[in-house]
Amino acid sequence: MAAALALMGLLSLVGCGGSEVAVPPQAVYFDTASKQVMVLPASGEYPAIHPATGQPTLVPAMHCPQCVAWRQAPPPEQLNRAAASARCPRCKTPLQLDGPLPAAPEAER
Repeated sequence: MAAALALMGLLSLVGCGGSEVAVPPQAVYFDTASKQVMVLPASGEYPAIHPATGQPTLVPAMHCPQCVAWRQAPPPEQLNRAAASARCPRCKTPLQLDGPLPAAPEAER
């Protein structure tokens, strides 16, 4: 849960003419139905609701620096027991909470 909360903890403030406007925290999600990754406002619920389908199919994603890809994060209870167990299913490299944001799918461009 701690890793998932850290993932959701990305908060930015944008200055505009001396006033500060809070930008909602963004998170990278893995859609278990389509196997796609997407960036959406962070949610406190998991699985989160997919905005297009209305189904609870979104789970946190973690980045593999070796594959340069976002992967489905392990369940929070697994991360709490052994954070080092979060490894890429393809290359077995430890997954990271941060990385370059994924590009939007072709349908959203």
